[in-house]
Amino acid sequence: MKKRSIALLALMLLVILAGCAPKDDPAPPADLDIGTIALSVVRDMSNGDFAAAAEDHAYTGKMRRVISEKFLKEQVWEYLVANYGAYEGFNEPAFSQSGGYETVTVPATFEDGIVNINVTFDAKRRIAGIHSVPVE
Repeated sequence: MKKRSIALLALMLLVILAGCAPKDDPAPPADLDIGTIALSVVRDMSNGDFAAAAEDHAYTGKMRRVISEKFLKEQVWEYLVANYGAYEGFNEPAFSQSGGYETVTVPATFEDGIVNINVTFDAKRRIAGIHSVPVE
């Protein structure tokens, strides 16, 4: 009886935890390539449309948990502008692959330097990461 109760409790815990797991967004339309999506995210942020950057693109469940208009504005864009000056534009993106993910690197020009904004995608073209790396 005790083993059955423990097994039932473990099963209930698994069901609860599975319900709490972050859900992936649906994949973006098939006609959208990752280069277009990455440039759109950068363009949205540079235009101050952080709501569009957060809501109009498909994210993995883990990213969806942290991505918000406030996060993209305060933690990403305002940080870049505070550290590198006014945004001036972007150059042609570069593409790379690693471990089942594909990254689009968007070289963004700011008043005080160039910063690579890396937008990483999973196999279904959902955004799995966004980070910036200054070009030295």
